[in-house]
Amino acid sequence: MTNGIAYDFIQVANDALSVVINRDNPITCLTVAQVSQIWDEGSTVTTWGDVDGLDLPAAFAATPVALYGPGTDSGTFDFFTDEINGESGRINTTYTDIGEDDTAAVVGVSGTPGGMGFIPFSYYQETKDQVKGVAIDDGNGCVEPTPENVLGLTYTPLGRGLFTYFSDVALAKPETVAFGEFVLDNAIEIAALAEFVPMTAEQIEVQRAK
Repeated sequence: MTNGIAYDFIQVANDALSVVINRDNPITCLTVAQVSQIWDEGSTVTTWGDVDGLDLPAAFAATPVALYGPGTDSGTFDFFTDEINGESGRINTTYTDIGEDDTAAVVGVSGTPGGMGFIPFSYYQETKDQVKGVAIDDGNGCVEPTPENVLGLTYTPLGRGLFTYFSDVALAKPETVAFGEFVLDNAIEIAALAEFVPMTAEQIEVQRAK
C-alpha cells in the first residue's frame, strides 16, 4: 500500500537499461564494479585510464570521461542507481542531467569521444548506429544488451520487467479485469509495437493466472 492506496500489478513486457558509450571507444565490456566506479557518488574517475582493470591504448586512456543521464525524477535514474550503486539516487554528481530527453544522452555520447550514458534498452535499439552498447559482466561473464539476453534474463542486473498497476478499487470493476486480460491476450504484439521485448508464453501464463 502506498499513500493509503492498495494496488496490484501484472507484468506486460520485458525491458532493460543499456549502458552506452561513443562508438570509437575501444571498450566492449565493463563489470558492474567498473560501471559503479564511474557512476557512484564521490567517484574519482576523470579519464578512462582511471577505471580499474581496463587494458586501453595509451592515447585513449587519457580521454576524459563525460557522463550523460536522466534526472532524479526518472524511473530510469532510480533503477540504474539502485542496481549499480546500491542505493536509489546515489550518483556521481558531475554527470550531465538530460532530464527526460534520452535523445540528448545519445547526442552527448555520440558527440564526445569519452562519452558514456544509460538509456532505456528500447531506445538503444533505435540508436545503435549512433552509440555502442556495452556488455555487462555481473560476475558470470560479459553479456551483451540484446533482445535474446534480455528475454533470457541473463542481462543482469540491468534487465527488468515492465508492469501495469491497478488500484484495489479499480480491480473490483469487471472492466478493469477485462482490460488486463486484453493486454495479456495481445502482449506480444503490444510489446513489439512499443519496441520492448515481448514476454515468453510462460511469462504470459503466469500473469494470466495472477
